[in-house]
Amino acid sequence: MVLQALHGLSDRQTAEAVTFDLRRKAACGFAVTETGFHPSVLTYWRRRIAASARPHRVFEMVSEVVVATGVLAGRKRRALDSTILDDAVARQDTVTQLIAQIRRVAAVVPAAGPVVAGLSGHNYATGAKPSIAWDDPVTRDLLVSALVSDALTILDQLQGVELDPKQSEAVALLALV
Repeated sequence: MVLQALHGLSDRQTAEAVTFDLRRKAACGFAVTETGFHPSVLTYWRRRIAASARPHRVFEMVSEVVVATGVLAGRKRRALDSTILDDAVARQDTVTQLIAQIRRVAAVVPAAGPVVAGLSGHNYATGAKPSIAWDDPVTRDLLVSALVSDALTILDQLQGVELDPKQSEAVALLALV
């Protein structure tokens, strides 16, 4: 998570970097032959650490190493930024899930296509994550609210539409997300 924060990587990029980059494997103490991990592991550990009695333990440990070694003299602020466990990553995961599921519903439910085309929370024609200031809580909240509103609009517009099992599953998963 420290390497992830220092390099501004997504969970998927971090998992791939630890799997394929020997420098990152060495930094994490992994053997060259060791396989990687699924990106969701990072989400799991962030939530577990955040809910623990010492949610800032990563910050504290990194701070101790920096002070003891002097390795980051003059650059402590960036290295010790508490965004390692910040909610921005969880929000990015939520955004990714919402966009992906809205796009899936639009793809498998013909009646949803025109509804999705008229939504304003995101350009659902692309699967790209919105380019926003992820470290700004107001901007993140506005985006998530817009995406949730779009999802609710789709669910509302599909009330009473007859769906096959695959379509029903996609709509149910959107409601769950």
